[in-house]
Amino acid sequence: MIGLLFLGFITFWFVGSVWLARQLTSHLPSGVARTAPLWALVAASVALPLSDEIVGGFQFRALCKQNAVPTVDAEKTRGRNVRVKTDPANKEVDGTWVRVLHSHSSYRDAETNEELFSSHRYVANGGWLIRALSTDQHTTPLTFESTCDTTPSRDLGLKLVK
Repeated sequence: MIGLLFLGFITFWFVGSVWLARQLTSHLPSGVARTAPLWALVAASVALPLSDEIVGGFQFRALCKQNAVPTVDAEKTRGRNVRVKTDPANKEVDGTWVRVLHSHSSYRDAETNEELFSSHRYVANGGWLIRALSTDQHTTPLTFESTCDTTPSRDLGLKLVK
């Protein structure tokens, strides 16, 4: 059902964008002087419903590139028993065009409390268009990957303890 709603919305939006662009460029002389601005206006107005996701995608990728970079010594961690503490858990990141949640997990040696590994996880929600069309409150973006993290892989040899 959401697919039909989305298809209907996109069709309506495209037809409306073409109509509006024609109205705005109708006073221009025929030929390239009218065609170029017409299609530029159509392209801009078609992208408008996704503008928050487009900007939010750049912000999200910058957050991931800056903060979600793994640093771990696999030899140092192999065979160690660890406890995981997550703080903050799903804290909203300020200043982004889409909702982005951040979690930081610290993997510490169960006996010495030495931090062996630290990971960051970012999860982005979709923009206003997908939220308006969806009946679910957990919406993923239409224009970019919604998750990045540095959670350690199983090949590090860590053993989680409660």
